[in-house]
Amino acid sequence: MKNRLKVTAEQLWEAIKAGLVLPANNTYTIPLVCAQEELASSDALKVNYKFLHDRVQQAAYSLISEAEKKVTHLKIGQLLLKNLSPDERKENIFTLVNQLNFSLDLITTQCQKDELAELNLIAGQQAKLATAYEAAKNYLNVALGVLADNSWSYNYKFTLTLYTEAIETEYLTSNFEPSNTLAEIALKQVKTLLEQVKIYELQIYAYIAQNKMQTALELGLQVLDKLDIKLEKEPPQIVAIEELEFLPEMNDIYKLSAIEILIAIADPAYVSRPDLWLSLIFTQIALCLQYGNSPKASYSYITYGLFLCGSLSNIETGYRFGKLALNLLEKFNSEALKAKIFSGFYGFIKQWKDPCRDTIEPLLKIFKLERKPEIYSMQVMLF
Repeated sequence: MKNRLKVTAEQLWEAIKAGLVLPANNTYTIPLVCAQEELASSDALKVNYKFLHDRVQQAAYSLISEAEKKVTHLKIGQLLLKNLSPDERKENIFTLVNQLNFSLDLITTQCQKDELAELNLIAGQQAKLATAYEAAKNYLNVALGVLADNSWSYNYKFTLTLYTEAIETEYLTSNFEPSNTLAEIALKQVKTLLEQVKIYELQIYAYIAQNKMQTALELGLQVLDKLDIKLEKEPPQIVAIEELEFLPEMNDIYKLSAIEILIAIADPAYVSRPDLWLSLIFTQIALCLQYGNSPKASYSYITYGLFLCGSLSNIETGYRFGKLALNLLEKFNSEALKAKIFSGFYGFIKQWKDPCRDTIEPLLKIFKLERKPEIYSMQVMLF
């Protein structure tokens, strides 16, 4: 390594003098003036360079043949893998993965491919978090492409995670057929009911994105049957609404999954089976009363509050359920639900009791910060 430092410094010297390559710090002269033995004893020495301009980098890059480019990218990727800590890898994941992906056909051993798949999964997850869904899909497809045929057998957990992420990003980029194909493959491989339910949930949202509301609802009802959930036909009998905030936290993993499915099919039910919609809400609240509040309980309560205010004109009770939803939103720190809960309360509940001017600022704040399709789902249920 120290020998490469000296050779690199000597090879770059003319470019540095010409101003085409710039040293990133003042250590660049050390390899030029020090003997090889002195460099070998200096473990902490790092010398970094950068091009004067992107055009200079592009010009240098154009001089490399296509075959050499792949080798060069692979070497860069391998150097990054070797010299970056696990945390640094995550921070520089896109740079690292892009180098390795460029030289994909030079990565031949399954061990290397497995490592590449793991890195692409991380890149895909980070891209998805940044709502760069197309980029996320591409990274995840690379990971899928290098999996071994028996990856479900020897690397089950990783393969399931990868497929789950890929199913979601495919439908988020409106690639519904590939999403469904991946889901069908995963459903044949998963080992537990809860793993099945997660795949089904993604399929439900994919059907909703295609406006196949009846299909989404039917699938959701089948999943609820698998979870042994019976729909409630009568509203819950609740007197001390405010006390619901202090229910224990739901920890039954099957009931938590049921809540997710009940929420997923609420909008499809409202559109295609309005008679069933209330039963879904009643069932969510009944599960909370029996098993405790889930992190999604605020959605159940705000939806019931909307129904009470908008359909039954029971303003006082509906308002109390709305306040309960806000309190639980804060208690569980459910950021993913914030847009729905705020738009529901400040858009359709608060104005029944309080001045409309008090709703404007919270609604504007949510609209500016969130700007996501789900913010409008509450409006769909009322108009």
